[in-house]
Amino acid sequence: MNRNCSSSAIGRRIADLRREVGLTQGELAEKADISVVHLSNIELGKKTPGLSTLIRIAEALDVATDWILRANTPGTYAVANEKIGELLADCMNDEMLSILRILEEVKKAMRHN
Repeated sequence: MNRNCSSSAIGRRIADLRREVGLTQGELAEKADISVVHLSNIELGKKTPGLSTLIRIAEALDVATDWILRANTPGTYAVANEKIGELLADCMNDEMLSILRILEEVKKAMRHN
C-alpha cells in the first residue's frame, strides 16, 4: 500500500483536519456518530475507517473524502482551490491581500520545516 494511503497517513490527515477546524476528538466523534475510542484508533492508524465512517467523518469536517484518502491527487487540488475561492469571494481588496500574505508565509514556513 502506498504510504500516502496507509491507515496511519489517513489517520494523521483526519487528526490534522480535526485540529484545523478546531474540534476535539469528542466533538468530531459525536458529529460523525462514532465512539471517541474508535476515532482515536483511526487517528493513530490502528484502525482503517469503513466507507460509511469515512463519509461521516468527512462530512463532519466539511471536506471531500478524497482529501482524507489522498491529499496529493489532482482532484483534491481542485477541491482546495474551490474552498480557497469561496473563502476569498466576499473579501475586500485589503483583506484578500492580507490573506495572501499569510498564505505565502505559511507556505514558506511549511517548506522550511
